Amino acid sequence: MLEKILLFISKNLISFAPANFSLPMIIFPIEYRPSSDFGGGLFATRALQPGQLVASFDGEFWEWADSVEQLPNEFPDYIRDHTIQYAPGKSRDSTAQGLARYANHSCEPNCGIVNLFEVVAMRPIAAGEQITWDYAMSENNDWFMLCRCGTPKCRRIITGYRNLPPETRQAYAGYVSQWLLDADIPYEGPAQLPAWSDASLKIYPEPRQQMSAHLAS
Repeated sequence: MLEKILLFISKNLISFAPANFSLPMIIFPIEYRPSSDFGGGLFATRALQPGQLVASFDGEFWEWADSVEQLPNEFPDYIRDHTIQYAPGKSRDSTAQGLARYANHSCEPNCGIVNLFEVVAMRPIAAGEQITWDYAMSENNDWFMLCRCGTPKCRRIITGYRNLPPETRQAYAGYVSQWLLDADIPYEGPAQLPAWSDASLKIYPEPRQQMSAHLAS
């Protein structure tokens, strides 16, 4: 229902507005840059304060039945690997304006998720600092990746909220997608790679290495 309301607003607001009306464009305080460690990512263009809106998943809605692997994931868009989950079997992408799809994961992030689709600062962020969030703040499906964030708290394998330790959940209070909290998902212990997986195909940043050329096109 939520996505239908949002789509209705985005498609019909202009129709009801005066002829000279135009929606203001939100200019987010970030930019996409190539990155030697992750292929590319988002970086703050100025100092940011806790709670400040950084980026938004403002794009197309997607639905999948049994597996998030059912989403398309071909170059240049890599839909599956760049959407945010906001309900069971439902994900949303961002536009080139919202930019959120290009934010990398970190096990010690400086941003979190509020209102299902908004990326906000969890702490002060310096100009030039890379924008990161923990993908387990929104995901709980069969997607996974091997993490190379390099932080002391790196969990090595990133899956979903079910494998997010209780102490990390507590540290993320106020920055976890509401749908996960409503679902009351219990902790299932540390993540394990699926037996069928080919881990060599899941190491980031394989998709994002292509993003620089795509954004320039």
